[in-house]
Amino acid sequence: MLPKGIHLRFKLKQTSVLPPFQIRWTVENEGDEARDASQMTWTKTMSAGEPLWTSTSWLFE
Repeated sequence: MLPKGIHLRFKLKQTSVLPPFQIRWTVENEGDEARDASQMTWTKTMSAGEPLWTSTSWLFE
C-alpha cells in the first residue's frame, strides 16, 4: 500500500514499435475514496517517450 501524496512516474521502457506512436495509460483505483469521487478508472493518451506523472490520491483499504 502506498500513502497519499506519493508521486509516480510511468515510462515505456522498451518496444519494437517504431515512432511515431501513442501510448494509452489506464489507471484503476480502488477503495471508498476513489469510488466516492467517481475516480475508479482514468485513461490518458501520450506521445511515445513521454512519461506519465501522477500521484496517489486515495487510501486503499
